[in-house]
Amino acid sequence: MTQKQSQILHVSSTHHLLLWKVAEYIGLSSFLIILPRFLGPDRYGDFAIVYSALMLLWLVCSLGGQMTFGRYFPEFSRSEKPHLTETLFTYYYILRLLISAVLATVFFVIVRHLLPELDQALILIAAGAFFLGGLSQSCTQLFYGQGHMSKWLTKDALSRLILAFFVLMLGSHFGFASVIYGIFAVELLFFIVLHYWARQYFKLDFAAITLPEFYNFFIFGVKFFVSNLVLMVLWRSGELIIGFVSNTSSEVAYYNLANSITMALFFLFGNLFIMLVPSLTSFFITKEQHKVDQWLSLVLKYLTIIMIFVLLTILVAGEYIITLLMGVDFVPVVSILFVMCLALIPLNILRAGTSLSIVCKQPKKMLTVHAIAALTFFSFAGIGAHLMGGMGVAWALFITAVVSSFFAYRIFSLANIVKLAEFWKIVIFGGVSLLATALMMNLPMYFSIVPITLYTLLLLFTRIVTMTEVNLFFTRKPD
Repeated sequence: MTQKQSQILHVSSTHHLLLWKVAEYIGLSSFLIILPRFLGPDRYGDFAIVYSALMLLWLVCSLGGQMTFGRYFPEFSRSEKPHLTETLFTYYYILRLLISAVLATVFFVIVRHLLPELDQALILIAAGAFFLGGLSQSCTQLFYGQGHMSKWLTKDALSRLILAFFVLMLGSHFGFASVIYGIFAVELLFFIVLHYWARQYFKLDFAAITLPEFYNFFIFGVKFFVSNLVLMVLWRSGELIIGFVSNTSSEVAYYNLANSITMALFFLFGNLFIMLVPSLTSFFITKEQHKVDQWLSLVLKYLTIIMIFVLLTILVAGEYIITLLMGVDFVPVVSILFVMCLALIPLNILRAGTSLSIVCKQPKKMLTVHAIAALTFFSFAGIGAHLMGGMGVAWALFITAVVSSFFAYRIFSLANIVKLAEFWKIVIFGGVSLLATALMMNLPMYFSIVPITLYTLLLLFTRIVTMTEVNLFFTRKPD
């Protein structure tokens, strides 16, 4: 995901990208409303294991190609050497063909172990979907490198929406199997479309790029890919850990739904930090460090405030919203969602550090922080899953967020940014408001307006929030 985001500001037609992102979130919403109601907690948990295994192994299969293509394809284009683009793309495609075949087997073994009662034919179909999706990645990465952002975003924007529609149409006839058939149908559809768009690039010229030269291109992407993969594994492995340790499908379902919502917020916030990188890089080059700190602290401040309001909303109306959209069987999602969203507050500090590491070209420091995060998460997630199921893994994520953000604070020297953001004042005021709201949970809902109003007034009267800053945050680019 971070690889995708890093180039977005170089595209002029950002309104097209916004439309695709809107379509993606509509698809996610449809996905989260239709599938849980259709499957119920236990069967949705089975689906979550299959889907999480797909997403996790697709991450491994990406191989950092997007970063390599994004860096070198524009250079090939400027030098009018399109045959280099075609050859590098084809090299990656052949490599991914082999790796996808191996990982499809790994996928089958994992799902077969976690869901022994699932029909082997369905697992084979899902493995086939994985194989098709792995090959399609080469095409989407090609479009990214060439700046064809609409083609790059097509699959992400539409796949879940089409899957939800497929289940609506065929679910009553095929039950759980319709979801697996739907996944395969979606992957086959995009396999055909993406390969049709990329058909002219399948050319291999060993004289243009030799195998040793391809290895150098490959290693370039892998250096960035490994750090991002480490972080992404935290988000994608929770369901599998619960499946291995607790073997309770409903717990997997509750965690997956909370995780999907939290990830949507995490990457939305991540976009705001990453969008600053080109401007921050200019400030860094011209030695205007105060502007780097000013803009990072501004984003950190307002994203933290927004997250406090999200948490207040979950406390006040979370149960009502989940019951309305997914049904009463999914009420346990609310408490897991609250803990996971709580983790996003310290993770804002980690995001600020990640942006700074890109600006200052410090991938080793970023990898160190992400490795600490992974080590912390896997140290606690298994124990948490054994003791508390999905809630235990959610608390493991929160502990990971606190620990990794502390190390990011130290390693990237974020003291001044955190101070300028008035981070601790916001957290303390927010904590008091959350506690007051929790104490009023047994009162009529309108009483909850009191602590929310007090929190807002505190931010305004202490001038943590000013209209000048709000206008700057939402309407101006860094200059």
